[in-house]
Amino acid sequence: MVQGINGEFRLFLISILAGAILFLVYDIGKAFRKAIRHKTGWVALEDLLYWIFAAFFLFYIFFAFNEGVLRIYVILGSISGLGLYYGLLRNLFFRPLLWFFLILGKILRIFWKILHNVKKFVVKNCILPLKKSLKTITIVLRRY
Repeated sequence: MVQGINGEFRLFLISILAGAILFLVYDIGKAFRKAIRHKTGWVALEDLLYWIFAAFFLFYIFFAFNEGVLRIYVILGSISGLGLYYGLLRNLFFRPLLWFFLILGKILRIFWKILHNVKKFVVKNCILPLKKSLKTITIVLRRY
């Protein structure tokens, strides 16, 4: 249990930090979503994973620092942390995250194209001639 006003104030500051961290993690997901477009099912899965993370993260904060006792100032601190991050820090983090994921997406697309071209080359120049050779060999072997 939190001891005295100093402990409660420390818990309130921790809950503000926890709220800011939750919004930062949400912004990471949002930047990823904007930079690399994907279907609704994947977006729903990302949201589900975020909310599972948020629930476990807040539970950890409540349990580790307040022995599982839910207090209104901890909830208000988390909401305040969300608001402070959104108002003060979001512009500092969101654009660099978006640029990072845009660059990562371009790199992954280039890598995917290279892999696709290598696959086409291997199929065209190695597998298809090998299949034709094996087919010819089996036809010849069947005759004897």
